[in-house]
Amino acid sequence: MLHRKQETLSHLYNIEMQTSNTKKKFPFRAYDMVNSCDEKDPLIASWSKDGRYFIVKDKGTFEKKYLIEIKYASFVKQLNNYGFSNITSIIQTSGQGQREGEYFCHDNFRKSREDLLRNIVRKKTKDKNEELIHLSTGDGLVKRHEQDEDNERLREENKVLKEEVKLLTRHILLSRQINRPIPSEIADLRFLNNIVHRYIAYGDWSTHTADSSLKFYYPHYG
Repeated sequence: MLHRKQETLSHLYNIEMQTSNTKKKFPFRAYDMVNSCDEKDPLIASWSKDGRYFIVKDKGTFEKKYLIEIKYASFVKQLNNYGFSNITSIIQTSGQGQREGEYFCHDNFRKSREDLLRNIVRKKTKDKNEELIHLSTGDGLVKRHEQDEDNERLREENKVLKEEVKLLTRHILLSRQINRPIPSEIADLRFLNNIVHRYIAYGDWSTHTADSSLKFYYPHYG
């Protein structure tokens, strides 16, 4: 008999410790809010008749009076993060609920069943390792490995192409600079051409105007 009492006390102590450690978690805070509304402000939020889900009837007042530090949208996001389902459309379609308000449920979120709350855990975000584990089913891992190799090869080819484009661009610019004299060189060439033109026309270095029939080709650049 004494041993059974000790086990009972130990069990109650463990429950109390678990509750104190998890009381601050979101499911417990949400549970307290719904309970408080159900008792004091049922027109704002309440449990369903069977206690299997809860209804937020007045979002604005619920946000101002009970959420205080966070927005209603953040509250709904937290519910989603902990695996709650928004069953508003289901309830309203079935004709069981009122038109206004939102309905949420979770298998471990029930009226007068606070003991179930510790079973509500936050969803884990998928990371790369989980993705690899998921892909390892069948030939998924092999396909992922092949895809990674293809991507790496494409990156290398892209890098080589970029270098080739740079070299080709540099070559074109250099060719243009070599084949196109600067303006001062063009002026010198035209001056010398003019002198040779007069010499051929008059047999000397006269400055007389050359015959118009004697013309020289002046290369034009630019």
